Amino acid sequence: GVPTSEVLRMHAGVSAMWPQMAAAQTFDKLNLWDTSGSPGEKHLVASAEGGKITVHDQAVFEDFLAKAKA
Repeated sequence: GVPTSEVLRMHAGVSAMWPQMAAAQTFDKLNLWDTSGSPGEKHLVASAEGGKITVHDQAVFEDFLAKAKA
């Protein structure tokens, strides 16, 4: 399998890049989903369109961003 340290490094990179990609309008629309619940269940955490980020779940979004600093 993939070493835990590598998985954590990749997660940190995504957490650092997501707000930058949203602000730079890298994509027309960008959604951040939390899939940590029951299998098949997902929860919209944040979305971005036109460079504007809308946070739907502040606590989960803050936890996601904190991974960039871990």
